[in-house]
Amino acid sequence: MSEKTDVEVDKATLRRNRIKLVSLAVLFFGPVILAWVLLAIGWRPDVTVNHGEFIEPPVPLATESLQHHGEPLAVDQVRGRWTIVHLYPSGCSEACLALLDETARVHVALNQNQDRARRLLIVPDTAEFPASLEADERLVQVTAPIGFFDTLAIDPAGTLVLVDPAGLTIMQYALPLEARGLLKDLERLMRASRRELERHQAKVED
Repeated sequence: MSEKTDVEVDKATLRRNRIKLVSLAVLFFGPVILAWVLLAIGWRPDVTVNHGEFIEPPVPLATESLQHHGEPLAVDQVRGRWTIVHLYPSGCSEACLALLDETARVHVALNQNQDRARRLLIVPDTAEFPASLEADERLVQVTAPIGFFDTLAIDPAGTLVLVDPAGLTIMQYALPLEARGLLKDLERLMRASRRELERHQAKVED
């Protein structure tokens, strides 16, 4: 009886330790794990009420030619988080700056989920970034060869794109932007992806 009890205690302890390890992994590597899980299980958002237009089929955001501060853009800049992508093939003008201000407000409005999103600005490598953007530390500013914009499955002129944690472009927004609609879509998608991740973790733990 004692040996059986000891075995049961050991199993219970082992299970608790596994749960702790999973919890720690989610805490420190949550965005990466989320991207991997969603990609591995082929999850697609089941959102019937949305303000943006779904891109069917979703396509990866080609990052091979993108440059960030003169260096190739790191993959983790477009993986692991929901990314609001600003596409400006003619450079960032006043309209671009106004839109960046709107999406910055959306980002802040996510509150405790701010770390699950990022903003990305893509302009041609022949353009310069406005000096006023230097103070925006939460905006990832990258350049692309002009041909990059021709490879997109959408018309980049006057369009905002949402990229999921797996690096797939899943939704586009025509301008002028309805900022509240973008915020609601992000909140729904984040809730849905978190539930999917939790279900997957529960299966692993079982």
